[in-house]
Amino acid sequence: MIVMIAGVYGAGKSTICKRLSLELNLKFFSASELIKSERGSVTWCENKKTDKIESNQQYLVNAVNKLKRVDFLLDGHFCLLDGEGNIIKLNFNVINKLNLGAILLLKENAEVICKRLLTRDNKFWDEITLSELLHVEEEQASKFAIENNIPFESFYSSDYCEIKGFISSLYKEGTVNE
Repeated sequence: MIVMIAGVYGAGKSTICKRLSLELNLKFFSASELIKSERGSVTWCENKKTDKIESNQQYLVNAVNKLKRVDFLLDGHFCLLDGEGNIIKLNFNVINKLNLGAILLLKENAEVICKRLLTRDNKFWDEITLSELLHVEEEQASKFAIENNIPFESFYSSDYCEIKGFISSLYKEGTVNE
């Protein structure tokens, strides 16, 4: 079963996935690392913008399909920034090919994320743009889960006990298709 840990850049996806991976003995993959590995290079710049969104998503699908029959957490997105900084909603037809079993959305205050990204990447992010990105990410993740009848929860990254409980229940109760 694949559980997507979704959220915008700097929401805490990798940190949460690493911790869950260790504590629950689950594999964890980053969508960007899978794309990079499958494609052989990166197509995004330091500010996360890319003009190769559609082809990158196909590389992600190919990489995930090579991991069949493996339970794992997938750190990923439901929207990205194109080369001009426009918010692009990812195509649900492509996301369907990932065969997600559940979605956990990590959210945070835009101001907090801006500070994280400045500290982590030494890049300034506009709070208004990040707020819009947060809104679209949550809207898309929720809409995808509803349309595909899969479990969905949304938490702040500081709510680790609730996050761990949600993920544990998915794997223990078998509520998701494997």
